[in-house]
Amino acid sequence: VVVRLRQHSAVGKKTVSLRRNPKREPKQGPTPRLVLGYGGFWLLLDEAHICTLAVHPGWRGRGLGELLLTSLIDHATELHVAVMTLEVRASNLGAQKLYRKYGFVRVGLHKGYYSDNHEDALIMGTEHISSAAFQGRFQALKASLWPRLAAGGFSMQVDYQVTETRRR
Repeated sequence: VVVRLRQHSAVGKKTVSLRRNPKREPKQGPTPRLVLGYGGFWLLLDEAHICTLAVHPGWRGRGLGELLLTSLIDHATELHVAVMTLEVRASNLGAQKLYRKYGFVRVGLHKGYYSDNHEDALIMGTEHISSAAFQGRFQALKASLWPRLAAGGFSMQVDYQVTETRRR
C-alpha cells in the first residue's frame, strides 16, 4: 500500500509517501487505494493555521497523525513561519494529547464552534517554532517517531515539488 500525504501552501507542495514493507504483508490480490490521512494549513502572514489533520479510523494509533503533524511543522519551519495554531474539539482528548506533546498550549475557546453538534473548540498555539527550545524538543520527538513507523512496517520517502504562485 502506498500512502501519499500532501501539504499545500502558497509557495509549494510537499509529498510524503509511506510504503508498507511487502515482506510483512500477507500474500493477497491487489489492494484498493485508501486515503489513510491528510493534513494542511493556511498561511496567514507569519502564522500557519492547521485547518485539517485527519487519519482514517482504522489506522489511528500507528503514528500517522504524528507523522502528518511533524510534516506540517517541518513545512511551516521551511516557510519561516513564527507560530502555529489550530482548533480541536473539546472532546478529542487524543488529538489534544498529541498537540500538547508537540508544544501546543490552549490559548482560547470557541463556544459552540462545530456546527454538527455545537461542541466547543479549544484554540491551541505554539511558541515561536524556530526557537531553540521548540526545535530541540521537536527534533527529538521526530527522531523517536521514525523507529516507531519502521517497526510498523513503514519506510519513508519524501518528495518536494515547488509550485509558483502569485502574491497580491
